[in-house]
Amino acid sequence: MKLILPDRPADWSDHYRGPLAPPPASARAVFRRALRSAPGWVGFAMALRNLAMRPLGLETRFGTSRTGVMFLDDLPVLEDSENCFETGLTDRHLTFALRTQCGGGQVQISTRVWFHNLLGRAYLAVVLPAHVLLQRHTMRALARPAKDAP
Repeated sequence: MKLILPDRPADWSDHYRGPLAPPPASARAVFRRALRSAPGWVGFAMALRNLAMRPLGLETRFGTSRTGVMFLDDLPVLEDSENCFETGLTDRHLTFALRTQCGGGQVQISTRVWFHNLLGRAYLAVVLPAHVLLQRHTMRALARPAKDAP
């Protein structure tokens, strides 16, 4: 699966920046740690989302696994370096990219979205409150030492 981002500025984006508790092995490791930190309600919210999206023929792999790592860990990778990891997905209604950048004891998590049609705009409007809550939770979790750190 290959991802090519649209050749225009994103229609919507957000950026969250804050302290990063050591030790980050790489930006990809920080991304995976962020996924594992998702609160329990995310699995329920994603199950509801999948039920609503399936009849519309949209991507329904979203969810959580037994390890807590969401399917996002399996998306196409746009960039993978020590300080930056970016992944994303293109669907009929939108394209999104998630970027994790770290350095100097800080982390920035960015989401960019390109709409392909009105359904993409409607979708974002519905999921945006949960997205904001999840991003704030993630930033708090990344500011604490990792549970699996040595």
